[in-house]
Amino acid sequence: MSSLIASSERVKSDLLFLISQLKAPFSLRLFGNDFQPTSDSLLTDFVEGPFVGYSRQPLAGQFNPPIKVETGFYASISHEFSFTFAAPTDADVFGWWISDDTTWVYAGRFGAVKNANPILPIKFVLTLQCRSEQVS
Repeated sequence: MSSLIASSERVKSDLLFLISQLKAPFSLRLFGNDFQPTSDSLLTDFVEGPFVGYSRQPLAGQFNPPIKVETGFYASISHEFSFTFAAPTDADVFGWWISDDTTWVYAGRFGAVKNANPILPIKFVLTLQCRSEQVS
């Protein structure tokens, strides 16, 4: 049986394509419900909390050009996303997701629960990775 592996240039090209697709209507959002996203999660599983003054973050232009980490592995790190809040809500923030109004495409849960606090914005960066792996 033969195996298949992508070239480093193909991997870089795939990552550039992914970055080009992360634009309107897709946006970065925060979820306030306590759950662990999986690949089988539904869009309705993500619940934006009652965050006063919160707004979704646009994605266009937020990712740096891909850098080669090693042969067959490229990564792109975003600029820092900062979510601010207008008033204390005592609302917990469990994670983030990227979606439009009909489809979610990426999600993550924070290592520790964060609080929607007007004094301390929630700040983080995202890293997109694309790697070539041998498939038989």
